[in-house]
Amino acid sequence: YQQGNLDKAKTFLTKALEIDDKVAVTHYHLGLVYFKLNDKAKATEHLQRAVDSNIPFDGLDQAKKTLETLKAGG
Repeated sequence: YQQGNLDKAKTFLTKALEIDDKVAVTHYHLGLVYFKLNDKAKATEHLQRAVDSNIPFDGLDQAKKTLETLKAGG
């Protein structure tokens, strides 16, 4: 998704979660994809699952900040 191919990233990350839906960093990245696609409900769902996992990962602070933005109406 960092290269701008959001649809391909969404497909890839969704398939990864079908294999193992407990990987926090995958939920984080999929949440960011949905955020960039302006799907606030799905972005919130996946970012919240990443944060709620209580598993540290690179991007945890960013996930929390993005969730705050979404909850504030952004």
